[in-house]
Amino acid sequence: MRIGFKKIIALLLIPQVLILYYLKNNPRIVEEYYSEYIYQYIFKYYSMLFSGFNIAIGDLIFFLALISFIIYLIFFFRFKKNDFVNVFAVLSITIFLFYSLWGLNYFKTPLISKLDIGEIKYESLEKTLTELINDVNQIHLLLGDENITINDLEFDKEKTLSELKLNNVKKFNKIPTTKFVKKSIFSKLYLYQGVSGYINPFTLEAIVVKDIPSIDFSITVLHEQAHQLGYAAEGDANFLAFISSINNQDPLIKYSGYVFGLTYLLNEIQINHKENLSLFIDKINPGIIEDINSRRKFWAKYSNNIINDVQSIMYDFYLKSNNQKSGIRSYSKIVNHIINYYEDDKSLLNY
Repeated sequence: MRIGFKKIIALLLIPQVLILYYLKNNPRIVEEYYSEYIYQYIFKYYSMLFSGFNIAIGDLIFFLALISFIIYLIFFFRFKKNDFVNVFAVLSITIFLFYSLWGLNYFKTPLISKLDIGEIKYESLEKTLTELINDVNQIHLLLGDENITINDLEFDKEKTLSELKLNNVKKFNKIPTTKFVKKSIFSKLYLYQGVSGYINPFTLEAIVVKDIPSIDFSITVLHEQAHQLGYAAEGDANFLAFISSINNQDPLIKYSGYVFGLTYLLNEIQINHKENLSLFIDKINPGIIEDINSRRKFWAKYSNNIINDVQSIMYDFYLKSNNQKSGIRSYSKIVNHIINYYEDDKSLLNY
């Protein structure tokens, strides 16, 4: 009996799952052969292919794929055997492209595991947060008086989008990311999902929502560039964006980075040591507090809706399925990184 081409593609889903399971449990193979070699070439050629387009091709691909899927389900899906073959064939192709083009980076050993960073101790958190507050207060005063906010200043998002680049880490020099960051063409839709940016795994474009607050913008650009360089773990991407921003020469970029790190450490205090929160808040310049509150108010406008709730559940499942056991909480791993960074005298030798 002759097996059709689509059936073969659909059946290939089985060995793919087995191979992915094997690679997930053998991160050294992924790091040495895929992330450090194959992916470098994939990104190089994809950046040449898609950087010439002014619009985000990845956004268009997602939109057209979603519309096509809905049309197929409504008008053509009849619960016949061939329909299920079609669905599994498409799923097989999608999984292959996702993991071969970028997704295998999820199976690398996260930096936080390589550095053997342990659980957070309050003494270390307190010491680091105190130092971080001093740093952010100092850079904030370079922008104006203690009441000035980033919205009082001229922050050029277009310039940031086209010129900002990850630096200060030796691996960042391997492959260029400048001019491969684009504005999303569906900004409002992403805002209601609570998304400020993402890397498209099929085009490798770093796509940023331009309407997000200025205080978030440069960090989002750097975070997505870290993903482009193969750092799939959210905690790693957050931290690499943080250290790249605070070492930038532009005081606004530097300030945004410090506020980003400060917010995560304050959240840690809020969750686990709430009784001490005011002790730290009182030390922070009023303008910085205003920037943090303004950011929270902005995202609060888009958080209380079913789209955001469903997206959060799906994304949490997606991260847990891709080797990030903490799910959405993986983002907060930056706290461990920042404490390690400050306790190691702000050394970048391990990165």
